[in-house]
This record gives sequence, C-alpha cells and structure tokens, in this order.
Amino acid sequence: MDFEDLFNKYLANQLKRKMTEHDAREIFEKAAKDYFSKKISLDFLIGIATQLYFELLKPSDYTGGVFHNLIEKTADLDFYIEESKKGDKEAKRYIKEYFSELREYISKAS
Repeated sequence: MDFEDLFNKYLANQLKRKMTEHDAREIFEKAAKDYFSKKISLDFLIGIATQLYFELLKPSDYTGGVFHNLIEKTADLDFYIEESKKGDKEAKRYIKEYFSELREYISKAS
C-alpha cells in the first residue's frame, strides 16, 4: 500500500463532510496508535500529520493545546530527524521528548 492509499483509508469517513479539528484529532490518534502498533511507518505518520496540519486544515484552524502542539511537532519531525543524523544533540533530545509526549498523549486518548 502506498502513502496515498493509506491516507485515503484514514480519510474515508471524513471525505463526506467538512474536515474539523475534531476529525483531524481522531485521524491523528488512529495513525499514532497504528504507528506504535507497527502497522504504519514513521514516514507515514509524519505524512498524515503534515497533510492534516497544512493541507486539509490550516494551522490557524487549530485551537491550541496539546493536540495542536503534537500535530505541529509531528509535521516538523523530518527536519529534526535529518539534523540528528548530522549529530545535532539538541535534535536528538527533541525527538526523544517528542516520542515521550506522543506516547503520553496517546495513552490518555485511549
């Protein structure tokens, strides 16, 4: 399954109506759970977050809070991964903290 097929699978129900922040939250939470269950790759999780954050809704459509912070961080994660590969210690710390925050968020969302 390629990224587009996977993304459309997550969106199937939402495509019938206008996307809301609540919809984005549900899709993101499902994708994050699937990532931790090893059903999808990190690249797919980042792609889903990026599409939700920048394409289907705009950053200004989000109301703030933990979810907004996490989806934005997920969409930006590629940058930090590349920097950590170059030896950037701050990027490595950022990634570690990100995954800790994501695990905590998903455990509370379940």
